[in-house]
Amino acid sequence: MKVLFSWLKEYVDFDLSPDELAQRLTMAGLEVAGVEEMGEETILELEVTPNRGDCLSMVGVAREISALTGSPLRPPKTHLSESKEEISSLISISVEELKLCPRYTARIIKDVRVGPSPDWLKSRLLAAGIRSINNIVDITNYILLELGQPMHAFDYRLLKGNRLSIRLAEEGEQLITLDGIDRRLNREVLVIADRDYPVAIAGIMGGQATQVTFDTHDVLLEAAYFDPATVRRMSRGLGLSSESSYRFEREVDPEGLPLAQDRAVQLIKELAGGKIVQGMIDIYPEPIEKVTITLRGDRVNRVLGVNLTLGEMTSILEGLGFDSTIHNQDIAIVEVPSYRHEIIREIDLVEEIARIYGYEKISFALPHKTVLAVRRHIDEITKRTKEILVGLGLYEVITLSFIDHLTLTKLRLGEDRVKIANPLSEETSLMRTSLIPGLIKTVLWNINRGVNDIKIFELGRVFHPKEDRNLPDEKYSLAVALTGYYQKSNWRRKDEKISFYELAGIIERLMEGLGIEDYRLVKGEHPSFCAGRTAVIEIKGRTLGIMGEIDPDVTASFDLSTDLYLFEIDFDRLMALSNLERSYRPLPIYPAATRDLSILVKEEVQAEKILEIIKEVGGKLIEEVELFDLYPGEKLEEKCKGFKSLTYSIVYRDLKATLKDESVNHIHNQIVSVLEERLGAKLRGRIDY
Repeated sequence: MKVLFSWLKEYVDFDLSPDELAQRLTMAGLEVAGVEEMGEETILELEVTPNRGDCLSMVGVAREISALTGSPLRPPKTHLSESKEEISSLISISVEELKLCPRYTARIIKDVRVGPSPDWLKSRLLAAGIRSINNIVDITNYILLELGQPMHAFDYRLLKGNRLSIRLAEEGEQLITLDGIDRRLNREVLVIADRDYPVAIAGIMGGQATQVTFDTHDVLLEAAYFDPATVRRMSRGLGLSSESSYRFEREVDPEGLPLAQDRAVQLIKELAGGKIVQGMIDIYPEPIEKVTITLRGDRVNRVLGVNLTLGEMTSILEGLGFDSTIHNQDIAIVEVPSYRHEIIREIDLVEEIARIYGYEKISFALPHKTVLAVRRHIDEITKRTKEILVGLGLYEVITLSFIDHLTLTKLRLGEDRVKIANPLSEETSLMRTSLIPGLIKTVLWNINRGVNDIKIFELGRVFHPKEDRNLPDEKYSLAVALTGYYQKSNWRRKDEKISFYELAGIIERLMEGLGIEDYRLVKGEHPSFCAGRTAVIEIKGRTLGIMGEIDPDVTASFDLSTDLYLFEIDFDRLMALSNLERSYRPLPIYPAATRDLSILVKEEVQAEKILEIIKEVGGKLIEEVELFDLYPGEKLEEKCKGFKSLTYSIVYRDLKATLKDESVNHIHNQIVSVLEERLGAKLRGRIDY
């Protein structure tokens, strides 16, 4: 906003130079972006924050200067001489949308002489960036700059039916606005209408048909308080903004309308002659209540680190237009003026006191306080999880939380979707319900740039709809994606392509590092994963996640031709099961005995079932079981078709005594017997056909 230095001095006396004034205002929170000279006039360019609509006027800025300097504010005064004709006989006004227009006022002045404005008025408007139209329109713009109240002047004789209504437009109604554009309106637009048609868009711009011209003799002046959110929505919807809408969006003073009306008709009387019709139509059925706040002096001093008296505090606030009553030596009741709508709490008053008192006067000493930093459980588990995965050679990625319908369709995921109300594009129209889409796109992005061996993970939020709530249910999820070669060949080793087992190994290391036991990988199904190469991760009968190879048809739909292995885990549940506490366990003093067990079982028998039986039969004497060899049926002899060969290494140990061979052999043979009995397993070399 452009503020004229000389104009400010009409409302408050001060001895500051333009640069000094700019510094004082900036330090008080009203930033002056620049000071420029325009002829003999000095102009201050203010950057007014959206919550300070009261400073979008000369009087508003002068009020700030008055509080900073202690000089009294001189607001403009009015003295009117009205005719005997009453306004109620000339116009009737109704407000149909009181929530959108809580207050509406109108005045009429007759027999005016519309013509060019005097030079002093033209120059002030020009310095503020507003071109001169005629004396009547220029006066409404002058009031906008002086008091911050937008006004509009209608040619009274062009209003049909001697009536106005403030209503919502009918669907398809049209209005040619002052900028010459024919606008089609809808039910979202609040208009000022005469008996027949809309004549203005409320708070934004008037209509061309009823504008004041050099042929106008009688003028109806409008000053209103329109709902800020409504004006903002209309301005965005119509693609139309103005100096008026800029101020209405930031909220004008609902109590300042009568002063604006009186000031406008007084200036019109002085510059264009005419007769001021008696009275003002003022529709204000539900006055906006003023806010009162209890101010505690000790609270102000503790927050700011100063030592002000309650009287000094209230004096600062009164300089800004607040009314205050001291209740006792430490408490004051403060009434907030209607133009300071953003002041609603005690801490807001503390800020007002601080900026006028001067931030530069407040000590920089830090408060003496002991703060104990305690890491939360979620932070500990998150940190440990990332350490484990990074230690295994994975890279962390962060992908967008937004996805599109097509991606979910490619992944064959259902209708469990969270839609964005106003998406920026179709590609960001949904909130993700899984981390899988983001990881697949990251893999594709890297492969397209020549990176083919990829090991990545992401830990982030996913969003699921809830029937009983508008907002989705947010949960943390952990996902890992692998593709390419686990290790490349050299003179000592061959290429090792990433497979299901590397993925399972990562899960094993993760569970071990988080202190989670008794998890199981159970054969499962998922629409995005390949049948027969998918497992459900379970703990104590509850599903924790899914793992396996992404279906080749799915990867092909993303233009991927590589095998892709991936798992996703409910990280919230994983955190609840994690235990990072470690207890000391002494090293065993008795030796272990190792036996290998090589068996043939039918191909449908799961390795996990064999492991369960080994641990069940061996009991506490089983220290470790490792599957170290697997031969599927196609690699065995012809007579072994339909079977697979598995070889386990079993470590036996008794923590209280040395195990004898007889004892180990006895338990080992028992394991073989139970496997034969329950699963039809046969030792290699002892199978009969």
